Amino acid sequence: GAGGGGLGGLDQVLCAPFSVLRCPNMKLKLGLDVGSGGSSNTPFLLLFALYFLIISGAVYVVINQPPSMGTERNPQTGALRTVAFMAGRINGQYIIEGLSAGCAMALGGAGFVMLDRANDRNVTIVNNRMILTMGGMISILSSLGLCQLFVRIKIPNYLL
Repeated sequence: GAGGGGLGGLDQVLCAPFSVLRCPNMKLKLGLDVGSGGSSNTPFLLLFALYFLIISGAVYVVINQPPSMGTERNPQTGALRTVAFMAGRINGQYIIEGLSAGCAMALGGAGFVMLDRANDRNVTIVNNRMILTMGGMISILSSLGLCQLFVRIKIPNYLL
């Protein structure tokens, strides 16, 4: 109907299986329960570790199996030297390159967490608030500098 708010026939089709079937009453317990003696930071730390792994390119490493580091030939002497960054290739990375970029990004994320903790009501000591604020700002700025450095190594002459 006009302005009735129902979905008409689609509502009946979607509800039909539930008139015959009954959802089981399952009491599932997840291992992240805070009241069971675990820390309240456990879910955060697990998600932060997952964030680090994803940003580091763990999926890329599993699929493509790149070497941990590469080699580059010195044009003057012809000697091989090890390199940690696959310069010039945007879509490729060495394992060490991914881990170092993941550390830089995680450092920035930790800086934002410190800034958030500095604004918490429970932080009443001025020195703790100042330390968290300065630590957060230093972490974020360090992360920014490292990421810019990594982009300059990865893509020479970019935005110069």
